Amino acid sequence: MTEFTFSLNEQDYINYQKFNFRKSRNFLLICLVMIFYAGINIIQAAFYKKYELLLTAVLFVVFVLVILAVFYFVLLPKQVKKFVYADTGYSYTFQMNIGENEIEIKNIPKENERSFKGVYPYSVISAIYETNGYYYILIGLTIHILPKREIPPELSDYVRNIFRTKAKYSLKK
Repeated sequence: MTEFTFSLNEQDYINYQKFNFRKSRNFLLICLVMIFYAGINIIQAAFYKKYELLLTAVLFVVFVLVILAVFYFVLLPKQVKKFVYADTGYSYTFQMNIGENEIEIKNIPKENERSFKGVYPYSVISAIYETNGYYYILIGLTIHILPKREIPPELSDYVRNIFRTKAKYSLKK
């Protein structure tokens, strides 16, 4: 069983929200609508020889991309910062034990803070997503963020192998 302690910062929560947005159905739907609309305009431009429709398609795609970029890089981080500053629960220090049969997660409370401890067998873990910098462990409706930078280097291969073999693992880049 491996044991290590870590804390999450504001950027960790922002990175999770960005990851969550990229894998959401809303993002996929926006991209599909954008491609469909641009495709229709391109076909109409070729069929009716109205090449100004090409400009309409390009302007529409640029407009949607600008809206997505503003949401992704400005509004989403601003929203996360608001929640992080409003709730002290986001600043906990966590201790995680990763074993062959289960994961144990508990916080190390400061004075006048609540403590919690959860022991989760791999059978109750809904999914584990691995990205370049994080493991996102989904248990029911709760997400636990594990930054790879917090895993001791000598334990990183062990943790990766456990997650790949014991849980519903998915690699997302």
